[in-house]
Amino acid sequence: MSRWTGADEAEYRRILDRMTDATQAELDRLRRKAERQSDAIDPLRCKYRINEERPWLFVL
Repeated sequence: MSRWTGADEAEYRRILDRMTDATQAELDRLRRKAERQSDAIDPLRCKYRINEERPWLFVL
């Protein structure tokens, strides 16, 4: 059982939203970097005939 009040929940959500906003640009940058790396690796896999399945890429 939680002892949080509605005000506590609202404050928690406000802080969480502020933290998410602060880190969103960095997360987007890292996501684009991972996509570029994946796009660069795929042709090399074809060139060197490495056909094993790629590790699963975490998607947000």
